[in-house]
Amino acid sequence: MSEAFIVADRCRVIAEVGQAHDGSLGTAHAFIDAIADCGADAVKFQTHIAAAESTPDEPWRVKFSPQDDTRFDYWKRMEFSAAQWAGLAEHSRDRGLVFLSSAFSTEAVALLARLNMPAWKIGSGEIGNRPLLAAMQRTGKPLLVSTGMSK
Repeated sequence: MSEAFIVADRCRVIAEVGQAHDGSLGTAHAFIDAIADCGADAVKFQTHIAAAESTPDEPWRVKFSPQDDTRFDYWKRMEFSAAQWAGLAEHSRDRGLVFLSSAFSTEAVALLARLNMPAWKIGSGEIGNRPLLAAMQRTGKPLLVSTGMSK
């Protein structure tokens, strides 16, 4: 299914989880089951690695959420390990879904590249992030580009 996914012979439905799992691995897996039960073609997450995207002492960041003092704390709470991402990818494939996750750092690209995704979904806010795009391009996989939040 992964190679056929990028062929433009029909519309594909990609169900966006993003970070709606709120850092819960169990919730992420539950989303996969619900999405498969609904008949979507793919599931898409976001892969953030706090240390690659943020620092604990970013004074320009506003308080982001009631339970997280900083954006770094939020990213840290939302992280899954490489093994957990592999488990999510395997679960997706077992349920007949194409697994996708938007990377937000070159470290996340390296992690996700090992999961053999058929394409990269670029977040619209990252459309001008040349190092990130170059890292994705080097994998030889197609790029799915959003422009909603781009400048």
